[in-house]
Amino acid sequence: MKKNVKNFGKVAIMLLLTFTFQLSTLMAQVPQSFSYQAVVRDAQGNVLPNQNVAFRFSIIENSANGNVVYSEKQSATTNSLGLVVLAIGNGTPQQGTFATIQWGNAPHFLKVELDVNGGSNYVDMGTTQLLSVPYALYAQKSITDTLWTLNGNDIHNNNIGKVGIGLTAPTGKVTIQGDTSNVLFEVRDKNGIPV
Repeated sequence: MKKNVKNFGKVAIMLLLTFTFQLSTLMAQVPQSFSYQAVVRDAQGNVLPNQNVAFRFSIIENSANGNVVYSEKQSATTNSLGLVVLAIGNGTPQQGTFATIQWGNAPHFLKVELDVNGGSNYVDMGTTQLLSVPYALYAQKSITDTLWTLNGNDIHNNNIGKVGIGLTAPTGKVTIQGDTSNVLFEVRDKNGIPV
């Protein structure tokens, strides 16, 4: 009986860790794109309302003249004020994969090219460094605001309190409470068979 209680404790902790990781993964999803807005003008500086236009965006690493790690094309129609609103990362990729850009490894720059006639005769509109936005600054804070510690392939939580699943006032270090008419706790092997 004592062995079953000990095994149940191990299984309960594994379930808690699995649940916590899945929940944190769901909560940590960030959009794989960022907003871009521009007012499109012709060579004389006149706004181009309701105009089909085409953009080519390139993400460049390290410097404005560095390596292109991602590029994409997008077509859009300006509104009545010549404004176009796009999401970089949602276009047609030409090089690289947006989701694999290593944003934290080096400075990144955005090169914008435009064809005001909607074709592929692009004119270089310039390159500028991408800087942090409040959303990213807040996300950076989450790196240090965690109760979990990674040590090689192991993870642990130095929580000095109690953890409850299915109740708000746990009585033990880990307490699981549920309806006994259903399975309260279950661990399955890789084939889906309860262990």
